[in-house]
Amino acid sequence: MNHWLDTSKRNLVPLSKSISFTEALREWLFTGNVYDYDDGDIECELCEHPDLSHHFEIRNTLNDNRLLVGSSCILKFSEITIRDALGQEVTDLDERKFYLEDALQKKLACKTACKTFQGPGERSVEKFPPQVVQ
Repeated sequence: MNHWLDTSKRNLVPLSKSISFTEALREWLFTGNVYDYDDGDIECELCEHPDLSHHFEIRNTLNDNRLLVGSSCILKFSEITIRDALGQEVTDLDERKFYLEDALQKKLACKTACKTFQGPGERSVEKFPPQVVQ
């Protein structure tokens, strides 16, 4: 069987209510939070793929568990919900890619602006405001 799929099942199901992987995936929602890392030495908490430079946060809507994952997992597992600014579910693959890329670009723009405007000794803000999630 597929190593990435097996790893994803092993990591997701214990954090979900459902014991079925497909049903468990439907419990999860992209929060809109994106984390950028300069070193690119992190891994996806779902499939454990190494060398990511960004994490996208997903949240279990039934128990509030959270995972930091790569965008590829959100796109590969279409059962993970993405909602637009009006709260409507985004199901089209190209639109899903757009929303993830848009969240990343907003994060990067915010990170740049925060670094530009922070004073000496101040820490920059690292969290992008979440989208409407329900």
